[in-house]
Amino acid sequence: MRTGLCIAALALVIVKSAVAQTEISGGIFSNTMWTIDGSPYVITDDVVVFDDLLLTIEPGVIVQVQPGKRIELRNSRLVAMGTEAQPILFTCSDAASTWQGFVPLGLVHISSGNQMHMEHCIIERAVKGVDFEDAYHTPYEFLHCEFRNCDSGTWSGGLGFTYGYYLFQDCFFHDNEAGIYGGLHTVIGSRFENNVIGVSTYHLEDCVISGNTQFGAFARHMTGCLMTGNNIGYDGDLMANYYLDNNVAVGNTIGFRMAGVFTDESSFANNIICRNSLYNIQRISGGGNAAAHIQGTCFCTDNEAAVAASIYDAVDDISVGLIDYLPLTTDPWCMNFHVGVEEVLESDFSIAPNPATDQVVVNGRDLSRITVLDAAGRSLIDLSFGARNIQDVDVIDLPSGMYVMRTLQAGRWSHARLIKQ
Repeated sequence: MRTGLCIAALALVIVKSAVAQTEISGGIFSNTMWTIDGSPYVITDDVVVFDDLLLTIEPGVIVQVQPGKRIELRNSRLVAMGTEAQPILFTCSDAASTWQGFVPLGLVHISSGNQMHMEHCIIERAVKGVDFEDAYHTPYEFLHCEFRNCDSGTWSGGLGFTYGYYLFQDCFFHDNEAGIYGGLHTVIGSRFENNVIGVSTYHLEDCVISGNTQFGAFARHMTGCLMTGNNIGYDGDLMANYYLDNNVAVGNTIGFRMAGVFTDESSFANNIICRNSLYNIQRISGGGNAAAHIQGTCFCTDNEAAVAASIYDAVDDISVGLIDYLPLTTDPWCMNFHVGVEEVLESDFSIAPNPATDQVVVNGRDLSRITVLDAAGRSLIDLSFGARNIQDVDVIDLPSGMYVMRTLQAGRWSHARLIKQ
């Protein structure tokens, strides 16, 4: 009898926990905190946080927004600080549909703090994860956040920002129609993978851009980035006050596609562009037809005929401009693209033995995916599994040579060189 009562009581507790949730809709008119005890929060209609108020969200909270609804910050603030162990999830309540996303807006000055500060947050299945079209407050900061399965991770439309600070650091954008689209954002140490459009913004630094089906990147300032496995690595004008230095474009269909023209006010230095399957560099019409001067670019070869064959310019189509690429850079630092990869990427795992013959052991915290790329940027090994700290990888079928191993660890990618004997 006592045992049966205990089991019945336990069952009641489990049922109650399973259905516990907090429904939210309409206006928020005082400083508010969404706590783990009230999670999940179900947004049944548009939510508006009003003037100069603060919405704070605790680690581990789940926010489920009904299709077509949004969270609007009207001259107000959001602080959502999850942790690596307890991220905050924003998702649509219907797995087959989308919610509208966050909409920060208003012209009134906020008295203190960022309008949005988010750490270890996941935004998924949104039309626009964050819609900056009418966002004028500053700053906005996103650290260690993940944007996935959205029409656009962030969106700025055609609005030309002339001020403000929009920082994305150590974020992961994947499986979106567009990762970041528009805006004068500063993006550091982030990854854009398997989107249609990876990232189109102002400043990219130390980012990895791979597997994007339309193009990987466009930015006026881009340094230390790796572009591989994209249809087009970099696609956009290259004009006055553009600075594209110390980047690697390898294993794409087209490495760099240029519509605009270089001027003396631009910089295109120490880039490695090689082994892209159709063209290393392609000029197209629509952005002027003056010559683009890119002397000193490394094409991983000193064979001028081979380099010329990998470039599409006025020699192939007189409606576009020439690409002035001579003299070639033949410094050993850049003749093999793996050197460039190692200098722009950091390893957060170990491989043993390395050099390897048949199998390696990969050690790293929270491993969930391991891929191995060849010299052309093609993925030869791709393993996905539940989070673990150690994983065996069979490399016996790889030909002898040098490879790049990539690991996904808690939403962040790391890279290291693998040598197969």
